[in-house]
Amino acid sequence: MNLIFDIRNLTKARVDKKFLVKIARTVLKIARIKRKIELSLIIVEEGEIKKINRWFRGEDLVTDVLSFGQETKKYLGDFISAPDGIRRLGEIFICYPQAQKQAKILGHSTKLELGILFIHGILHLLGFNDQGKTEKLKMQKKEREILKTIGDYANI
Repeated sequence: MNLIFDIRNLTKARVDKKFLVKIARTVLKIARIKRKIELSLIIVEEGEIKKINRWFRGEDLVTDVLSFGQETKKYLGDFISAPDGIRRLGEIFICYPQAQKQAKILGHSTKLELGILFIHGILHLLGFNDQGKTEKLKMQKKEREILKTIGDYANI
């Protein structure tokens, strides 16, 4: 699997980009993705995530993570494959201040919370859904599996 990964940190916070690349590679490996993938991660402040959430989801509130990918396939039919063979998975937005707050409440590092949110976002782009009880449990199981794998080689 070949990964084209763009990380944009629009905050003043320091982010461990190597850790995020490891997460992306691990998730895609566990998902058995073999083709070339393009993925974007944008780390933003509360005002920006609130604006995006309001615009795309009609919810005027700060959230932790938003994923935008090819979910619309189910409504529009299959997209035409890119001539270069790269699967453009989508974009994930993570709110850094919200990740900090959640990390503090949960008693772990902001780095770990960013990792958890990033995993969650990628899984959404890969078609996982957390709307129903069964789907949510399946997604949480996959998240734990990925975290366990990452925990074996990352200081989180």
